[in-house]
Amino acid sequence: MNRYRKSPYIDELQANRQLLDLSFLVGKTLAISGATGMIGTYLIDTLLIDEKFNIKIIALVRDVQSALDRFIKFIDDYRLVFVKTNLTEPILIEEHVDYIIHAASLTSPHDYHDHPIDTMLLNFIGNKQMLDLAVNKLARYMFVSSTEVYGQSIGALMDETYSGYLNPLDVRSAYNEGKRAGETLTICYAAEHGLDVVIPRLSRGYGPTLKDSDRKALSQFLFAASRHEPIILKSQGTQKFSYTYVSDIVSALLFLLQHGKNKEAYNVGGEETLSLLEIAQLIGKIGDVKVTIDLTPDTNMSYSKAHHALLDISKIKALGWKPRINLQQGLSQTLSVWA
Repeated sequence: MNRYRKSPYIDELQANRQLLDLSFLVGKTLAISGATGMIGTYLIDTLLIDEKFNIKIIALVRDVQSALDRFIKFIDDYRLVFVKTNLTEPILIEEHVDYIIHAASLTSPHDYHDHPIDTMLLNFIGNKQMLDLAVNKLARYMFVSSTEVYGQSIGALMDETYSGYLNPLDVRSAYNEGKRAGETLTICYAAEHGLDVVIPRLSRGYGPTLKDSDRKALSQFLFAASRHEPIILKSQGTQKFSYTYVSDIVSALLFLLQHGKNKEAYNVGGEETLSLLEIAQLIGKIGDVKVTIDLTPDTNMSYSKAHHALLDISKIKALGWKPRINLQQGLSQTLSVWA
């Protein structure tokens, strides 16, 4: 059975939906790229789980059949339509669109290693095509960015004014620089075309909608625990990053879509500061599996150079949003859905 049709996942969606005030979306049309990704799927599921909620979602996808398979629960729902899209080309949509979210991105270390050009261009050329669509439709635009724009920090909390350090001659910077360039391009469209834009900078995300192909460390820990296999760290695990459960990511995106100020960026993350080793041990405890360290290098991966990437979320909290799900809850809920 599709795990996204099982009761733990459906119950979670329904409970979360009751906490969201989405009246601003009633009767509106939302177009989203990255509709079959971790965030896009959870967002669409959240919006459509209430059968009476009047919204239209245009999901921009590369493979319509795969999208239909993923959203089989809504296959006869008139509120969800799929448009086959190549984000390197102009996007043609006849309908009026009120809000546009560009969430498509390559996000796995394998992708960074094997496809650095596509990794960078999807955040720039793909973003341009989506921005052109927003100009054509006079829609509010959201470019989903990342904590990776900050590069290497000095260990302190990073607020939205921090610029960090990146080596442009490092292939791994394709993702970071792609997001940076995407942010700048978004602001340029706002300045030149009068477009209304907002930019969430997401911390590392996780949750039951993680794709099986995701090779980030936390994802691999969860996959291992779900298979009752040992969790293997490829480092000493001293890194400290901000993490956000996918339901909190989605609530933040929807919150910023309504309340985020034009031409502003907002950090989105949790507030815990556990090390990677501590998180691995927490997952090991939840899943009742062992944690081991193997420092043998993986030449097929392209890991982040950042050792600390902890976000200061004071700005979005002052606007009225804060995370609800801590790591213990989020990790437990993820493994519960996968059980």
